[in-house]
Amino acid sequence: MRKFFPLCAIIIIFFGSISEVSSKGLTSLGLAIGHANKLQQERELFEAQRRLLEAETRKIEQEIETNRSGAGYADEDRKQLPRAKPSNAFKRIAVSIDSNIVGVIGYNEENEIVAIQSGVSLAENSVISAWKRLRGAKRIAIVHKGLSFAATVNFYDENSDLVIIGTSYSPTSRLKFGSNDSIKIGQKIFLLGYTRDLVFSFQEGIISEAIKNSSGSAYKTTIPFPNEFIGGGVFDSTLSWLGSADKANIGGESIQFVWSIEEVKKLVIKYSESQNSFKTRNLK
Repeated sequence: MRKFFPLCAIIIIFFGSISEVSSKGLTSLGLAIGHANKLQQERELFEAQRRLLEAETRKIEQEIETNRSGAGYADEDRKQLPRAKPSNAFKRIAVSIDSNIVGVIGYNEENEIVAIQSGVSLAENSVISAWKRLRGAKRIAIVHKGLSFAATVNFYDENSDLVIIGTSYSPTSRLKFGSNDSIKIGQKIFLLGYTRDLVFSFQEGIISEAIKNSSGSAYKTTIPFPNEFIGGGVFDSTLSWLGSADKANIGGESIQFVWSIEEVKKLVIKYSESQNSFKTRNLK
């Protein structure tokens, strides 16, 4: 009988230890299952967001295809315009600032596309583009590499036809600003913008003539760009930003020109003075 009690004690201690280990194991297993469930929920949320983004991108592509018939566009844009191909050397360096070049889409009240053009994205979640084709738009979106970002008009100038658009999109590269002093007649320039299919592209030409009037300083160019390139950035061979592309109809003739970078700077300064919020340190 005396041997029986120690044996019972040993058995009780043994099973008690097993129970304690099992309890800890179950607790750890429960934590692991909870963590796995959380990861699964995060994956499902990510997939839902991805599907939503793909659906929005497909919607934009379908709207672009629908508007290919020419509704809302000038007749000249239905023509296949001749385009000079930029040199391979420029192609290699242009990709370093492709995050600064975006597409700009304007929608009407029925959510139909009324304008597709280009813009130059600054570091402060702002895009510089052309104003007149966006004037009647009820909603604006910024597009970059298939992704769409909501946007609003922050400030515009009727004379220069330039606009500052606010957006959540931010570029990954920093622009180098040129000056009027660096623009010469006969100088080779490169126009970077987005095509009607919202694909990043660029064309090559030269500065053919200086234009000075009450609206500001501008330069004619030999680049026969379509409307989608309006608002696009004009650069020299060193990727210094020289200005923004625009068009005007004078005497029944369509004139392609570049608003100088000084006009862009003036616009930013006006906006800074009116809002006291736009940082101008990048213009130095």
